[in-house]
Amino acid sequence: MVIVSDMLYISAILPARLARYKVMLNKAATNPPCEQPLASTSTTSRTNEVTATGFTNEPSLEMKREMALQLSRETGMLPVWSEKCLSDQDWNMDRARQVFQEKRGMIPPEAFAVQL
Repeated sequence: MVIVSDMLYISAILPARLARYKVMLNKAATNPPCEQPLASTSTTSRTNEVTATGFTNEPSLEMKREMALQLSRETGMLPVWSEKCLSDQDWNMDRARQVFQEKRGMIPPEAFAVQL
């Protein structure tokens, strides 16, 4: 690392500068670095989107449906309950599985599919 300047300038943000900053963040979000990430804590892929406040890691609607169906198959819960579990855990599949195991006895019977 090389220090180029030790002076800090603070100024109000102008709309044009904010727009350039959003473009830069969107480019960074869509062009990941060449290095591989260390370890992923989730088994799902997420899309990065830049908002006025920063990055969000919200999966697409299709991905949410797939995740809910997968959790439903694994747990026996109805898809609507699986979706709620995932939503409560910010769409982190690993965390949703963990919370399901921890709170299995507290989940009402109507959350589960009827076994014939």
